[in-house]
Amino acid sequence: SLTTDQISDDSKMVEPKKEIVIFTRANCPPCDRWKRIEQPKFERDGWKVAYCSDHNYGLTPTVLIESNGKQVEHKGYLSFDKIEEVVK
Repeated sequence: SLTTDQISDDSKMVEPKKEIVIFTRANCPPCDRWKRIEQPKFERDGWKVAYCSDHNYGLTPTVLIESNGKQVEHKGYLSFDKIEEVVK
């Protein structure tokens, strides 16, 4: 029989996954600005935010967005108000 824990986990999986990974490096002012200004907006909207500093991207920040089963890569600073255009 299912426990209530399992039932609540199942219902969570119905929600579309909204994850954003920011590829950063040290001494990257736009990366720091993104953390300060954009991250709180994304988190308030239910996004899970993760950072990765071990990568081969030449341009930082590079943003990997996973939303509604799609993955989108965006090079450069991504402001919260542009996210809808990017994931369309």
